[in-house]
Amino acid sequence: RIFEASAGYGKSLADLAAPFDSIYISFYKGLGGLSGAMLLGSKEFCQEARVWLRRFGGNLYTLLPYAVAGMSGYHRYWLHANQQSSNGEKDAVMSFQGKKEKLVQIVEAIR
Repeated sequence: RIFEASAGYGKSLADLAAPFDSIYISFYKGLGGLSGAMLLGSKEFCQEARVWLRRFGGNLYTLLPYAVAGMSGYHRYWLHANQQSSNGEKDAVMSFQGKKEKLVQIVEAIR
């Protein structure tokens, strides 16, 4: 949940990822994708992970629907959530920062 952590801690994705050798990004948790995930790391690490993925039966015929849904969520909730539309209004989609602010308001209201 690196996108939520970025909004919550006010740090860039690069700053959050810097201490780690690899990053796992779930497509369905914060990005609203169908399912699936992306593993980021060195070429050697990802090649070894691919071998283990196949050993555990994760070799799907096509990953395209999952990749498209994940990319759509990335664009919708991360890249474009705070941009204004052509008529000057904010998009209806709430950004991760907006979700954080709303949650803080709810928690403060029930205290």
